[in-house]
Amino acid sequence: EIGHNSLPLIVFVTALAERMPEAFSVRAFWYLVKPLKSNVLKDVLFQAQTEVEAQGKTDSTCKLELKINGNTNLVSLSDILYIESIGRKIRVVTGSGEYESYAKIGELEERLPESFFKIHRSYIVNLQHIRNYSSSEVEMSGGVSIPISKYKSKEFVNTFLDYQSGNIL
Repeated sequence: EIGHNSLPLIVFVTALAERMPEAFSVRAFWYLVKPLKSNVLKDVLFQAQTEVEAQGKTDSTCKLELKINGNTNLVSLSDILYIESIGRKIRVVTGSGEYESYAKIGELEERLPESFFKIHRSYIVNLQHIRNYSSSEVEMSGGVSIPISKYKSKEFVNTFLDYQSGNIL
């Protein structure tokens, strides 16, 4: 698995508001002016912790490792539109092509981040690439429609709304 390089998070704390442009020149995460309010500091530290945790998830899971004909292929998660289970194989569909591998969709589901959702026993979709949805199907970018299990419909809508509001990375 290959990860992104991420910058450290910098929080400037100063009594001089006019120094703020310097903070942005080094891509500061936040700029606080004294005197500090404890609730503001706690909020900023919580947001920084959330950002670090999100970077860790992204770093460790930005590629999906697939064994294809004895070779290991790394597929970028952001490129995956959906994954389909066909018998003992899975088909990973990306914007630039398809990959087939022997794997179980349930095991694959456990390796994927929350931005992927199993909408049917045979399909996992990347929430990032959903164009439209109804109670019975999801339309992916590229125009492919995928059926939603009636048992997963409500959970899918809630998860997708969480994803759109930024609660799922």
